[in-house]
Amino acid sequence: MQVTEKTSSSFSWRSLLQLGFSGIAILGLWGVALYMLILGLYQVIAGGSLQGIDPSGFLLAGSLAWIGLLIVPSAWFALLKLANRVPRVPAGLTWDNVRGVIWLMVPVVLAGYGAAITPAIAWLVLPPLNVLAISIPVVWYLSLGGRGLRSSSPQSAWGVLGAGLVLGPGIILGLELVGAGVAVGVLVLWLAPLPGFMDELQRLIQLLETTVTLDPIMFLPFVEKYLMRQSVLTGGLLFIAGFVPLLEEFFKPIGLWLMNKQTLTPARGFLAGMLSGAAFGLFESLLQGVSGEEWVILALARGGTSLIHIFNSGLVGWGFALAWERRSVWPWLTRYLVAVLIHGLWNGHTVLMALAFTPDQTLVGEVWGGIGLGVLGTLGVGCFVALLVINRRLQREAFSLPPSEETVHTASSLPPSPEEQSR
Repeated sequence: MQVTEKTSSSFSWRSLLQLGFSGIAILGLWGVALYMLILGLYQVIAGGSLQGIDPSGFLLAGSLAWIGLLIVPSAWFALLKLANRVPRVPAGLTWDNVRGVIWLMVPVVLAGYGAAITPAIAWLVLPPLNVLAISIPVVWYLSLGGRGLRSSSPQSAWGVLGAGLVLGPGIILGLELVGAGVAVGVLVLWLAPLPGFMDELQRLIQLLETTVTLDPIMFLPFVEKYLMRQSVLTGGLLFIAGFVPLLEEFFKPIGLWLMNKQTLTPARGFLAGMLSGAAFGLFESLLQGVSGEEWVILALARGGTSLIHIFNSGLVGWGFALAWERRSVWPWLTRYLVAVLIHGLWNGHTVLMALAFTPDQTLVGEVWGGIGLGVLGTLGVGCFVALLVINRRLQREAFSLPPSEETVHTASSLPPSPEEQSR
């Protein structure tokens, strides 16, 4: 990548923090990935037979390595900023060019399915195909939502992506664990008066402490007796469809909070939000890698989930920029609540679909399987269309304003296409 000199009048503490955070994240992710890779290779060497190798460790190693690689540009651009240098992005790297990557999805999924059902090669072939199958739809959504819109700099765009890959998920996961702990405590207090509950809970805890290899079947009697109650399942549904969306939609665009507000516009807020949602969707999907016949189902389903994350965070980012511009909280609050509603409906109907096919489950009927699928499909199509509509609206608004001196790159550091340069 070519660089040219650029003068700067003051030291950028924001760039120093970005470089430090990105460097620590890269080393941590690659360190864990290397550890998982070594454990997996030891399994290959010591196992003797390739048929019995569990590919989950290799899937996790590949996912963590990919996430770390995506943070490298954030560190690089921050370093160039500290050195008073600016990169020249290759002229052929445009949204119009990367949008065609979606056509690779079919061969990638077919190859991934073949590898997933072939244990002898799954550990070696499936990890890179899993990364591609998860990443390709994300790039496509970003290319559609970001077309014709501009970011203030590559450093800003990649910094937002890096924060969305590590900082946002870290905060969200920590708070969700705290919330889950509180919910479990309340649940125990709620069920404690039931005859025999505390004795069975104590036996289950002792079993967990003494058993080396856990078999999910051993939990089945306890789950069926106490946790499959209508009141418990309703509380769990409220947690997943209420608390989780409120938390995630608030913290997912955390990179947007750290941006330079002097260059923030509605279009840039929308772009930064989309990048944040894309990062969170990648993190969430890549860490849920499975093998076998379930792999292709998860790979395709996560494409829809990534769309919801990208659209919702773009909506919240757009509202944040409008709120900053107008000095009013309402543009952000209304869009945030819409994003929470969409996310809640998505999570809630996903849970209801799962419950509809649970044996001997009377909380919901099997009809919810079809209803849930219809709701999820409607939400997916609606968010996709809304993504295109908002993009067109922001394009018109952006082209009606004179470009600033700092607006030299499209979103995610992609330069203007030749068609845009001729306008």
